[in-house]
Amino acid sequence: MLKRFPELLEKKDRTGDTPLDKASKDDAAGFVESILKTHPSPLKISPSAWIKACEAGSLSAVRAFVKSSEFRDFCAKECDTPLHHIKLKSLEEYKALLRSDEFIEKQKNTQNKDGATPLHKAIERGDRELAQALLKADADYTTQDNHDKTAMDLIAEKCREDKEWVRILSTSYAIRYEIFGLSLLINSIGLELCSKE
Repeated sequence: MLKRFPELLEKKDRTGDTPLDKASKDDAAGFVESILKTHPSPLKISPSAWIKACEAGSLSAVRAFVKSSEFRDFCAKECDTPLHHIKLKSLEEYKALLRSDEFIEKQKNTQNKDGATPLHKAIERGDRELAQALLKADADYTTQDNHDKTAMDLIAEKCREDKEWVRILSTSYAIRYEIFGLSLLINSIGLELCSKE
């Protein structure tokens, strides 16, 4: 059907979604794969379908995109990755995602057009589990975004506002981070800010 009527893939419904958008949100991985293989340029007609899959936590649809070489090229060109947008339910799901595909794992330090890494984005949107999974996967927390903020700067801000960040990070890490004249000590006792002197 897709080969006979490829123009149907470009039709939008009342909400402005194409069939690829719908399949992505609904986690219909088989249909997503078929569209990606059949349509000559599916990401031109639905450039944000993969983001919708990420935001919906549609892992099988995200994996279908990741298998596509066109999608991988698109990510490189757009300086964007599924890790910048993914929203899952648990730390275990995030860890499994990071282990599931070499492409995904390699994207953990990719900077988007704002200079933000997936770790920056996870912290900004308050996704503790993704931040924890990325840190456990050795994501670089010292990379500066276009506002000269590192992920550790953002974590320090979150820890000041929300003690749950301290608790979650302290269960996994007993490390000292140097941040522009401050040391952030996260350990089993909690968060301590002290001067570097």
